Amino acid sequence: MAEPWLLQEGASIYAKISAINEIGESDHSPEGNGATLVLSYVPDAPFGLSRDQATTSTSQIGLLWQSPVSDNGQPIIDYRVWDDQGINDFVVCADEITNQPLVVTGLTKGSTYQF
Repeated sequence: MAEPWLLQEGASIYAKISAINEIGESDHSPEGNGATLVLSYVPDAPFGLSRDQATTSTSQIGLLWQSPVSDNGQPIIDYRVWDDQGINDFVVCADEITNQPLVVTGLTKGSTYQF
């Protein structure tokens, strides 16, 4: 039985590979060391959500936030924003956001929104 993997950042990966087709499986290749293990994790959550006064009116709101404390080893590509119109059901209102402020339009005066 093979030993369990010890996941360690920067560790070399040694492996053998075989090919399979309808007839069967090939012999294993010689052991190779052609990869390095890079562990990545999802980023921390953004924080400090606030309203941008300059882009907020009675029918739209501008939203600003702070980038996560850590991207955990991978650059952040974009952001996704959810809203709830007072019914405790958050849905995506914007995704693939790369610039701030995010301006959410079509709001109804007197309605409650949570982002």
